[in-house]
Amino acid sequence: MQWQPIETAPKLGTEVLISAQDGICVAFWDDECGEWTSDLRGKGCGQWAIGARHWMPLPEPPKGDAM
Repeated sequence: MQWQPIETAPKLGTEVLISAQDGICVAFWDDECGEWTSDLRGKGCGQWAIGARHWMPLPEPPKGDAM
């Protein structure tokens, strides 16, 4: 996996890794806010993903009992 320009990221509610101003987070495009948003931080519309420039798909979760 390599970082890709944010303009190429899926915007259909798909969670992806985002490299943003404040670091890296799991985020999705929120049509209502018009920004990349992360529910994991609970900061509201786009606050965590401000300055998003790159993205990559989430890795596959562990298989078997490793979860």
